[in-house]
Amino acid sequence: MKHYKCLNEECADTVGIYRFKGLCRSCTEYDESGNVVTPVQRSEVDQYGNIVVKMEPRPLTLAEEMGTAKPITRKDKQRVANYFKNLQKEKTRARKARQAAVREAALETAHVCTDDCNHEGEFTELATSEEE
Repeated sequence: MKHYKCLNEECADTVGIYRFKGLCRSCTEYDESGNVVTPVQRSEVDQYGNIVVKMEPRPLTLAEEMGTAKPITRKDKQRVANYFKNLQKEKTRARKARQAAVREAALETAHVCTDDCNHEGEFTELATSEEE
Protein backbone atom coordinates (compact mmCIF):
# COMPACT_ATOMS: atom_id res chain seq x y z
CA MET A 1 0.00 0.00 0.00
CA LYS A 2 1.27 3.47 -0.81
CA HIS A 3 1.70 6.18 1.79
CA TYR A 4 2.19 9.93 1.32
CA LYS A 5 3.67 12.68 3.44
CA CYS A 6 4.50 16.38 3.11
CA LEU A 7 8.28 16.78 3.01
CA ASN A 8 8.24 20.51 3.79
CA GLU A 9 10.32 21.16 6.93
CA GLU A 10 7.98 23.89 8.22
CA CYS A 11 4.89 21.68 7.83
CA ALA A 12 2.47 22.02 10.75
CA ASP A 13 0.53 18.87 9.86
CA THR A 14 -0.10 16.73 12.94
CA VAL A 15 -1.23 13.53 11.19
CA GLY A 16 1.92 13.19 9.06
CA ILE A 17 1.39 10.09 6.89
CA TYR A 18 -1.68 9.70 4.64
CA ARG A 19 -2.87 6.88 2.40
CA PHE A 20 -3.86 9.19 -0.43
CA LYS A 21 -1.93 11.52 -2.66
CA GLY A 22 -2.83 15.17 -2.75
CA LEU A 23 -1.91 18.63 -1.57
CA CYS A 24 -0.68 19.31 1.93
CA ARG A 25 -3.43 21.43 3.51
CA SER A 26 -1.18 23.23 5.97
CA CYS A 27 1.60 24.10 3.47
CA THR A 28 -0.48 24.93 0.37
CA GLU A 29 -1.37 28.63 0.06
CA TYR A 30 -4.94 29.56 -0.85
CA ASP A 31 -6.53 32.94 -1.77
CA GLU A 32 -9.67 34.41 -0.14
CA SER A 33 -12.04 32.50 -2.39
CA GLY A 34 -10.35 29.11 -1.66
CA ASN A 35 -8.42 28.72 -4.93
CA VAL A 36 -4.87 27.27 -4.81
CA VAL A 37 -2.11 29.88 -5.17
CA THR A 38 1.03 27.78 -4.48
CA PRO A 39 0.41 24.00 -4.36
CA VAL A 40 2.60 21.71 -2.21
CA GLN A 41 2.26 18.03 -3.19
CA ARG A 42 2.73 15.19 -0.75
CA SER A 43 5.54 12.77 -1.66
CA GLU A 44 5.47 9.01 -1.59
CA VAL A 45 6.93 7.40 1.53
CA ASP A 46 6.82 3.95 3.09
CA GLN A 47 4.65 3.15 6.10
CA TYR A 48 7.35 4.45 8.48
CA GLY A 49 7.81 7.79 6.72
CA ASN A 50 11.02 7.01 4.81
CA ILE A 51 11.22 8.46 1.29
CA VAL A 52 10.63 5.95 -1.52
CA VAL A 53 13.26 6.22 -4.25
CA LYS A 54 12.01 5.09 -7.63
CA MET A 55 14.52 3.57 -10.05
CA GLU A 56 14.37 4.56 -13.69
CA PRO A 57 14.06 1.54 -15.97
CA ARG A 58 17.06 0.84 -18.17
CA PRO A 59 16.55 0.98 -21.93
CA LEU A 60 15.74 -2.35 -23.54
CA THR A 61 18.06 -3.99 -26.02
CA LEU A 62 16.82 -4.78 -29.50
CA ALA A 63 16.47 -8.48 -28.69
CA GLU A 64 14.46 -7.69 -25.55
CA GLU A 65 12.19 -5.33 -27.48
CA MET A 66 11.51 -8.01 -30.07
CA GLY A 67 10.95 -10.59 -27.36
CA THR A 68 13.45 -13.12 -28.70
CA ALA A 69 17.16 -13.32 -29.33
CA LYS A 70 18.62 -13.52 -32.82
CA PRO A 71 18.02 -17.02 -34.21
CA ILE A 72 21.11 -19.16 -34.80
CA THR A 73 21.97 -19.77 -38.44
CA ARG A 74 23.36 -22.94 -39.97
CA LYS A 75 26.75 -21.28 -40.45
CA ASP A 76 26.86 -20.32 -36.75
CA LYS A 77 25.91 -23.86 -35.75
CA GLN A 78 28.71 -25.31 -37.92
CA ARG A 79 31.20 -22.88 -36.36
CA VAL A 80 30.25 -24.00 -32.87
CA ALA A 81 30.43 -27.68 -33.86
CA ASN A 82 33.88 -27.20 -35.43
CA TYR A 83 35.10 -25.37 -32.31
CA PHE A 84 34.09 -28.26 -30.04
CA LYS A 85 35.46 -30.84 -32.51
CA ASN A 86 38.85 -29.10 -32.56
CA LEU A 87 38.79 -28.78 -28.78
CA GLN A 88 38.25 -32.53 -28.47
CA LYS A 89 41.12 -33.19 -30.92
CA GLU A 90 43.43 -31.02 -28.80
CA LYS A 91 42.47 -32.95 -25.67
CA THR A 92 43.21 -36.24 -27.46
CA ARG A 93 46.59 -34.98 -28.71
CA ALA A 94 47.56 -33.79 -25.24
CA ARG A 95 46.51 -37.10 -23.64
CA LYS A 96 48.47 -39.14 -26.19
CA ALA A 97 51.53 -36.90 -25.72
CA ARG A 98 51.36 -37.45 -21.93
CA GLN A 99 51.06 -41.21 -22.41
CA ALA A 100 54.05 -41.24 -24.80
CA ALA A 101 56.11 -39.21 -22.34
CA VAL A 102 55.31 -41.69 -19.56
CA ARG A 103 56.28 -44.62 -21.83
CA GLU A 104 59.56 -42.94 -22.79
CA ALA A 105 60.39 -42.23 -19.15
CA ALA A 106 59.67 -45.86 -18.26
CA LEU A 107 61.93 -47.14 -21.07
CA GLU A 108 64.77 -44.83 -20.03
CA THR A 109 64.68 -46.08 -16.44
CA ALA A 110 64.39 -49.76 -17.43
CA HIS A 111 67.45 -51.75 -16.47
CA VAL A 112 69.25 -53.77 -19.10
CA CYS A 113 71.28 -56.59 -17.61
CA THR A 114 74.87 -57.02 -18.71
CA ASP A 115 77.66 -59.39 -17.65
CA ASP A 116 78.65 -56.98 -14.87
CA CYS A 117 75.27 -57.17 -13.10
CA ASN A 118 75.03 -59.04 -9.84
CA HIS A 119 71.42 -59.93 -9.07
CA GLU A 120 71.93 -62.76 -6.62
CA GLY A 121 69.09 -63.10 -4.16
CA GLU A 122 67.03 -60.30 -5.64
CA PHE A 123 64.66 -62.49 -7.63
CA THR A 124 61.98 -64.68 -6.10
CA GLU A 125 59.87 -67.23 -7.79
CA LEU A 126 56.30 -66.15 -8.27
CA ALA A 127 54.71 -69.57 -8.56
CA THR A 128 55.83 -73.09 -7.86
CA SER A 129 54.31 -76.21 -9.27
CA GLU A 130 53.47 -79.04 -6.89
CA GLU A 131 53.71 -81.72 -9.58
CA GLU A 132 57.49 -81.75 -9.56
